[in-house]
Amino acid sequence: MTRHSPVSKIPANLSPILDQRLKGYCIAAAAAGVGVLASNSSAEAEVVYTPANGHIAFERWSKIDFNHDGIPDASFFLSSSNYKVIDRALTVRPTPAGGVIGYKGLFFSYASAFGAGAVIGPKGNIFNESAFLCRTEINHYDGSFTFSAGAWRNSRGRYLGLKFQINGETHYGWIRLSVSAPRKLEAIITGYAYETVANRPIRAGQTSGESGGSSEEAGGASADRLSLQSLGALAFGAAGRPD
Repeated sequence: MTRHSPVSKIPANLSPILDQRLKGYCIAAAAAGVGVLASNSSAEAEVVYTPANGHIAFERWSKIDFNHDGIPDASFFLSSSNYKVIDRALTVRPTPAGGVIGYKGLFFSYASAFGAGAVIGPKGNIFNESAFLCRTEINHYDGSFTFSAGAWRNSRGRYLGLKFQINGETHYGWIRLSVSAPRKLEAIITGYAYETVANRPIRAGQTSGESGGSSEEAGGASADRLSLQSLGALAFGAAGRPD
C-alpha cells in the first residue's frame, strides 16, 4: 500500500523570484478574464443589412425602416416643379431624435455622400434634422442651369449616414443610393444597414460582422485577445522565459 505524506497546514515561504512570477501570472490571468468579457460583449454586436433596389418616386414619401419594426426611421422626398424654372430637389428627413450626417450651406443643410469604409458614428460628424441630397434649377426655356447644389449630383453607390432611435437609444446606419445627372434627377436605393448595439459606430458599406472603429479601438480589441499560452510567458516577465 502506498502511503501519502500528510498535507502540511504550515504556509510555505516562497522565494522572491517565484513570488514575483506568481504575481505576474495572476495579473496576466486577470487581463485575460477582462479580454474574454470584452470579447463576449463584442460578439453581441451585429450589423443587419437589407438589400434593396427601388426608385424614389416623385412627390411621394419613400420610407426606410432599418430594424423592420413597422416604424419608419428615415423618409425621402423627390420634388419637381415646372413653373418658370424646372425646380427639383431630393430631401431626406429622419424621424424625431434622429439625424442625417451633412453640412451647412448658405441657407440650407445638405447631406454628405460617403465612400465605402467611412465611419458613421457620434465622433467627428454633424447631424442635421433634415437635409437636401441635391437641388437643381433649370431654365424652362433653354435648358440651361440657373442653380445646382449638393454632394449627391450624378453619384453612384454612395452612402448616406444616419442615426435613429430604437426604444429610446441611438443607433447608427447607412443607406446606399445612386442619383442620376441633375437634369433628370432620379434616385435609387440599393441597400441599407444598421448596428444593433446602441451608440456603436458602423462603417459605410458594412453588411455583417462587428462594426469597425478607429485604429485606436482596433488596437484595443487586439490587446483583449490574450491567448492562454501567453500567460506563462507573461508570468516569467518581459523575456518570456525563466531566469
